[in-house]
Amino acid sequence: PRPGMGICMKKEMERGEDFLNGETMVAHFAPTQITATEAEVARYAGGSRYRPDAKLEAEVADILSMAAGLVTPGAAYGFHRIQQVLDEDAIRLEGGIEVKLPVSVHWDETQYLAAAVITIGKALEEEVRVLHAGGDWVRALFLDAAGVALLKSLDSKMVERLREQAEELGLHLTCRMGPGLNDVPLELQRQLFRLVDPSVLGVHINDQLVMMPAKSVSFFARFAQRPVQAG
Repeated sequence: PRPGMGICMKKEMERGEDFLNGETMVAHFAPTQITATEAEVARYAGGSRYRPDAKLEAEVADILSMAAGLVTPGAAYGFHRIQQVLDEDAIRLEGGIEVKLPVSVHWDETQYLAAAVITIGKALEEEVRVLHAGGDWVRALFLDAAGVALLKSLDSKMVERLREQAEELGLHLTCRMGPGLNDVPLELQRQLFRLVDPSVLGVHINDQLVMMPAKSVSFFARFAQRPVQAG
């Protein structure tokens, strides 16, 4: 494993197919591995044209430093071999599990479906609520924006990690599909959480299929024989 990252499943980093068995693997990242800039925080807080003044810029830098001490970046993920493409909106995984994903061209070249959940934990959200309750609306706004920026950074780290593991198998990481985004129904959140168990990270879904903590992202990804970018 890289410095600063612990892996909680043995053999996960070995070459070959030992880790492609549907088991949930967990990776913990050091807070220093995810980064954000003051400009990113300002953009998430106030929009693409927002420019904080010099005083607020200094406060944003302080808030970013605070955020770094509140995040516990982690990922839970698993890989499942695709056994059969059933029709235009369903695939069957090894073991007989059927997943209703929008199927497009080149799915016959896809060998594995990955399911992943990433999170920065709940401490930052809790601090945002404390600031709100105390009437410190500006710091609450910018701390929340810092959480969004750091989650985006963690997302990039996870994509990089999946791409490397695909390459070890001579495959390509192709398009990602998130429940509730594009053509993927939010209802697929339940299936994703059956394919990977992020409870060790403290991530759960409520009755409305919303992840808790809210600063979490879930997605499916494909390991294919060639780099398909769309669909």
